[in-house]
Amino acid sequence: MIHVLRVTATAAEVDEADSGARHSLVVFVKSADAESSYAPAEALLRQAGWTDLDLGACKPVNPEAVERLDESLQNAYREAETRGAAAVVLASK
Repeated sequence: MIHVLRVTATAAEVDEADSGARHSLVVFVKSADAESSYAPAEALLRQAGWTDLDLGACKPVNPEAVERLDESLQNAYREAETRGAAAVVLASK
C-alpha cells in the first residue's frame, strides 16, 4: 500500500530548491503500514540533500483518488509504486 506524509524540510544540496530555505514536501512511500513509512521517507529525503526534517502525519492513499491528484503528485505516487518512495516539493516557506 502507498502512504503519504507531509514534510517540512530545509534544502541543503537540492538542485531544484533554494539552499537553506524551508520547503513543504509530500512523500509517497510503499509500505505495509503508516509506522513503517517514516524511515524510508527520511532516508529518501536525506539522500536527496534535505535536512531539518519535520515528518508529519502519515496516511494511506486511496488508489481510486490518485487520478484526482495533479500530475506531479500522480507521477510521484507511481514512482513510489515502482521504486518504494518518491517526493514532491510543494512550496517554499
